[in-house]
Amino acid sequence: MEYRDELVHGLVYNGAASVIAVSGREAVEQMRRIHDCSPTVTAALGRLMMGAMVCASEIKNEKGDVSLIFNGGGPAGRAIAVAAPDGSMRATVVDPQADAPIRPDHKLNVAGVLGREGMLTVVRDEGRGEPYVGQVALQSGEVAEDLAYYFATSEQRPCVVFLGVIVDREAEILGAGALAVFLLPNCPEEVIVDIEHRIGLFAEYTHILAEGQTIDDVLAILFQDANLEITARQPIAYRCNCSRERMERALTTIGREELLKLLEEDGQAELNCEFCRAKQLFTGEDLARLADLAGAVKRADIELTEQEDA
Repeated sequence: MEYRDELVHGLVYNGAASVIAVSGREAVEQMRRIHDCSPTVTAALGRLMMGAMVCASEIKNEKGDVSLIFNGGGPAGRAIAVAAPDGSMRATVVDPQADAPIRPDHKLNVAGVLGREGMLTVVRDEGRGEPYVGQVALQSGEVAEDLAYYFATSEQRPCVVFLGVIVDREAEILGAGALAVFLLPNCPEEVIVDIEHRIGLFAEYTHILAEGQTIDDVLAILFQDANLEITARQPIAYRCNCSRERMERALTTIGREELLKLLEEDGQAELNCEFCRAKQLFTGEDLARLADLAGAVKRADIELTEQEDA
C-alpha cells in the first residue's frame, strides 16, 4: 500500500459536528531528519505541527497561515510550527536533541521535554490585515489538551483534539496524525453524549494509522454509525517558503548602519533558515548593495512622514 500524507474534512451526525483528520508520517519524518531530533522532541514537534495543520486547514485565503508557538519552559526551549491552507507546514525548536525521562506508562515524555509552565500562542493570519493573536496558559504540556483549551476559550469552539506521533526505538516514524471533532451550533445533547463515549476510541487514531490503515479506513472505524460524510481532502507536506529574496528583505530591515558595520567587521554574512536549515551566503558586494537599498527605503519613509505632517 502506498502511504500518503493528507488532510480530510468531514461532517458527522448529519452535520451536527465536523471532523478534521490529518495523516502526516512522511512530513514528521522529514522534520526529524532536517533538525536531527531526539525521539521525544520528534513526538513533541510533530504533534505541534499536526495541530498547526488542523488550524490552517480552515483558512480560506491561500496567502494566510497559522503559527503555533509553544513556550513551556522545558529543556527543548521554544517550539514553533507553521502551516498554511495549501497543505504546507514546517517547524523548529531551540534544542532538537533535548530529552526527558520516559513516563511511568513507558510513553515518550512530551510534556517533560516541552514544559508545562508557560503559554501557547496562536497567530492566525487570514492573509488580509493584521493577524489575530490568541494566547492561553498551558494545561498539560502534551499539546493536544492545550490546543483544545485554546479552541474552547479563545474561539469559543468546544471540541476534542488528539495529536499523536509514534516513534520506534530506532527513531523511525511509524505513524503521525491529528483528529479534531468540533461541535457545531445547536448540536443535540445525544450527539455530545455519543462523542464522549467514543473518546477512548478516538485516542487510538494515530495507532490505527500506524498499523497501515488509510485515513478513510480509520475514520470509518471511529465514526461507524455516525453518518460520516467526507467533504474535502488535500495532500500535505513539509515544505519551507524561505528564499534568498526573503533573506535579503530580512537583512534590509536591520538598517543601513548595521549592514555597514557587518560589512566592516565580517566582510560577509551567512543566514540559515531555522525551518529547513538552508544556508545563503551574502558577500561584501551583496551587503553594500543592501545597505544602499536600506538607506533609500529610510529616506523614502522620512519624506513620506514629512508630507503627512505638512
